[in-house]
Amino acid sequence: MPASPQTDRVPDDRVLPLTRLVAIVVPPFLLVAFGVLYVGHELAAGLFAWAIKPQLTAMLLGSAYIGGVVFFLSSLALRSFHRFALGFPAVATFASLLLVTTALEFSQFLLDRPAGLVWTVIYIVAPPLVIAAYVLNRRVDPGAGPDDALVPRPVVQALLAGGGAAMVLAVALYLVPTAFVDVWPWKLTELSGRVLAPMLCLPGVVALGIALDRRRSAIRQPMVAQAAALVAMLGAFAIRSADMTGPTVSVVIAWVLIAGSLVGSLALAFLVGEPAPDRQR
Repeated sequence: MPASPQTDRVPDDRVLPLTRLVAIVVPPFLLVAFGVLYVGHELAAGLFAWAIKPQLTAMLLGSAYIGGVVFFLSSLALRSFHRFALGFPAVATFASLLLVTTALEFSQFLLDRPAGLVWTVIYIVAPPLVIAAYVLNRRVDPGAGPDDALVPRPVVQALLAGGGAAMVLAVALYLVPTAFVDVWPWKLTELSGRVLAPMLCLPGVVALGIALDRRRSAIRQPMVAQAAALVAMLGAFAIRSADMTGPTVSVVIAWVLIAGSLVGSLALAFLVGEPAPDRQR
């Protein structure tokens, strides 16, 4: 019996309608959150889903959201799924952890505010939606072929080391956020620690994805989005430097890590990432 057209179709790396839908629907919510948390950081504590303090924490969360905006909107111009696929597991991890955080710290979320209700609904809906889009679209990704240029192994090893360190810190911060209160560069609470930890997971998950995929044509777009978030974070550090009241060594480390990550992201995007023509194979 001949195979059906659905099961016999050769993977062609096309972007499925569900993936396009996610990339269209999600950015408006992220932009609004960025406006409240980053642009309007002075009012964020009174407007956001929870009384987010200090203002630096609000701006850093907003930075992650603007990175998401760049990621999703730039993906709309691409026709090959693999060119931006590595960002989906990171987004799914981030959203899933914030859903768990919402459940664990539910009493601190202010559902009488519109932002509190929207936050809760978004983080219930977003994880399964993003995961479904990734899993379904991954089926039409043919994977690396003989003509694909691969990321050099030393770069992969460096990414795994840096990404692994970020993941270890993220896990510890998420599980025992109060253990970091005295050493964190700015004021930290249990809730803010469990919101910042998913942000640390983002580069770790992307690094693992690069190590597993290794196609140079797959890394530019996720790295550009990551660089956008890091630029916003450095801006937050500069604008809200008064909030960095932790140990001086921690403050210096925070600056060095974010600046170094930005340089690394740009190098990966424009020196390692391959500007291959965007086409379906």
